[in-house]
Amino acid sequence: MPVGPAAATRRPARGPPRSGHPLPHATARSRPAHRPARHRGHLRRDSAGRRGRRPGPSGAQLAGPGRTHHHRRQGRGRRRPCLRGVGGPGADRNEWVRAVRHAVVTDVHGDTARLRAVLEGIREQRVDRVVCLGDVFECRVGKREVDGYEFGGRLSDVFDPDPELARLLDGVLLVRGNQEERIRALVPDHRLPEWTRPLLDAPLEHRTDFGLYCHGHPLPWRELEPGLWCPAEADFPGRALVHGHHHRSALYRLWPGGTGPVRVERLPVRFGTPVPLAPDGRYVVNVGSVTRCAPDRGPSPVWAVVDEAAATVTYHRAPVPPSSQPTEKQ
Repeated sequence: MPVGPAAATRRPARGPPRSGHPLPHATARSRPAHRPARHRGHLRRDSAGRRGRRPGPSGAQLAGPGRTHHHRRQGRGRRRPCLRGVGGPGADRNEWVRAVRHAVVTDVHGDTARLRAVLEGIREQRVDRVVCLGDVFECRVGKREVDGYEFGGRLSDVFDPDPELARLLDGVLLVRGNQEERIRALVPDHRLPEWTRPLLDAPLEHRTDFGLYCHGHPLPWRELEPGLWCPAEADFPGRALVHGHHHRSALYRLWPGGTGPVRVERLPVRFGTPVPLAPDGRYVVNVGSVTRCAPDRGPSPVWAVVDEAAATVTYHRAPVPPSSQPTEKQ
């Protein structure tokens, strides 16, 4: 036992260790099952008897390509991810207890260059989840050509099977669009590559207490003025309907009447500025497209952040990459 001045600097014994473990500084190898080792390292004692954490592996070591890692706890029951690779949560969605800040993209139509530019912008935002609202692929068979179409054996006749789309959207919460449904109807199941199935077989919608996220093609559309459409009569939970399909960045507030049609108020879209959504309001959020759109529909590529905790929506735009493809089909 040490004696002298050095012994006076040591802290008194803390008593028996919790959970009955024989050592107060249990290593990861001997840690009880109810206290698993953490990624950031287990508790150790330094030379002065103080407890601290041994640094764990870096985020780059923890997260593989196209994955995310949870770098620290923020609040009870919630993890905030550090985005990596694709700008979306990890593939294991059971990791999520609550996600309230969504980055929303839609209408890619096979344009990987623009999608990559949008995801680069999303990496600069602190978001809990990335949601893609469909039309990831571009179907080369128009909807008027579907009746009587016979698959000839080449996938490229129907769509461009570019696996880069799946890699970029790895870990993103997916919703299917009308392009995916058309491709599914035209190509025999056994001819589809495995990597296309998560994209083609995504659910039709994603619901939260705050609102409904969907592509929008089955919604009841109303033409407010020539060329300007809004699903004003759609039924949705919560405060907001967030959709794509129309390739236009637009924001509407709905004012339900008694027996007449819903009155629609068009709100200004200011890129980079959060727009508050009133607690008693009903809103339609038309995100806009990643692929290029008609000049009168606004800029592209665009995306939006829907912050359910702050009850705001913020539109963002990304620079147009030089290699952007000029295709668009609805």
